[in-house]
Amino acid sequence: MSFEEAYRACRDLLLDSYEVVEEVEKYRQDCRPKTVKVVLLAESHVHTTEKEFSKLLKKEYRHSDGTRCRYVRFVYCLGSSESQVLEQPELAKRRRGQFWRVLYSCMHPINSNSDFLPFDGVSAEERLNEKISLLGELKANGIWLVDASIVGINGLDREARDEIIQKCWETSVGQTLRRLKDLKQIIVIGETVHKALADELKEIGVNVDKVPQPQARTPGGYLPYYRKISDICQRYGVKSR
Repeated sequence: MSFEEAYRACRDLLLDSYEVVEEVEKYRQDCRPKTVKVVLLAESHVHTTEKEFSKLLKKEYRHSDGTRCRYVRFVYCLGSSESQVLEQPELAKRRRGQFWRVLYSCMHPINSNSDFLPFDGVSAEERLNEKISLLGELKANGIWLVDASIVGINGLDREARDEIIQKCWETSVGQTLRRLKDLKQIIVIGETVHKALADELKEIGVNVDKVPQPQARTPGGYLPYYRKISDICQRYGVKSR
């Protein structure tokens, strides 16, 4: 089976066009390490409207195949959180950075919220440069974000989300993870993904840990989970600056 077949398998439940899903996959492949040691397994990107998708990032932002980067609501797309990289910056205001904190935690020891100040307590220009550097560090250290669903499933009910996650696993995502010969760890982000794929993840044969989605309301806050993510990634020789 293939990525295109995974999309067709979910067609009756979709919100995103194939072009949006394909663009998200381009970003994901741009950031794929040569050797993947740790996978962050999240739920999906956020549904992206055709109006949003029509916008381009500035000309200097291109995919590895040379094509222009388009706006999609996906963390690997810098335009989804930093409007200054868009040709029309009014499209998006800066979005809250919880998932960027997850990525930052992969590369840095986290003991308190003040540990994020060098990353998100800086000017817009400095923050953008930090994000660009962080994406390069994650790639160099074998850490890769993969979504359990190749299509945006936010807003769908639990039954529909579970169905799509299962179809994507069977036709695409599960095959991708099984082919990662050097994979040592999967960090599942979100209870929906963990419940939907608990049995399938056991069959991969690597360590599996879970954390809530960073935007979830967690008693006591999310700091313990940032620490957990940091500690897990440090086991695999992460080299932070």
